[in-house]
Amino acid sequence: SGGTMVQPFELTVTQAASEIRAGRLSPVELLQSLLDRIDALIFASPWFYHFVLWFTAHGSNAAS
Repeated sequence: SGGTMVQPFELTVTQAASEIRAGRLSPVELLQSLLDRIDALIFASPWFYHFVLWFTAHGSNAAS
């Protein structure tokens, strides 16, 4: 196929639905792509590390 491959997470809801109906994309592939993308965004973000450090220090107390 020609052109650059669009990642499933880049599709609109309508496009994704069309791809799934056409059998070109499985719901599992779409979900995995979304989760991977969220993962990449979270782990690339500096605030994530601050949150982890804060939660490690205060999380168990805050949860109880």
